[in-house]
Amino acid sequence: MKEILGITDTSQDTEVTNLLVEADAWIDGTLTRWGLGVSGSTPALIAAASNYLASARYRRERLAPALANAYEQLGNANLNLYIASVKSGVSTVSRENL
Repeated sequence: MKEILGITDTSQDTEVTNLLVEADAWIDGTLTRWGLGVSGSTPALIAAASNYLASARYRRERLAPALANAYEQLGNANLNLYIASVKSGVSTVSRENL
């Protein structure tokens, strides 16, 4: 998330951590509604979704709605791609597989 936002110092680490926890909880809830979960290591699509969704919240709180909307779209796209790949049984995920 810090890389997405271009944050290079540690002054906002607590806020970043809290936003990631919130994004992870939202993702877990969404996956649960689909009858899915993540066990073991976090898949790259889920990690990306979490980072983008947390970044969206960070930008929205700083009144940057255009960036927030873009990050939210990217987060949802990654999450939706993960859900579709698991539901379809595709092991190598790419937009062409769906």
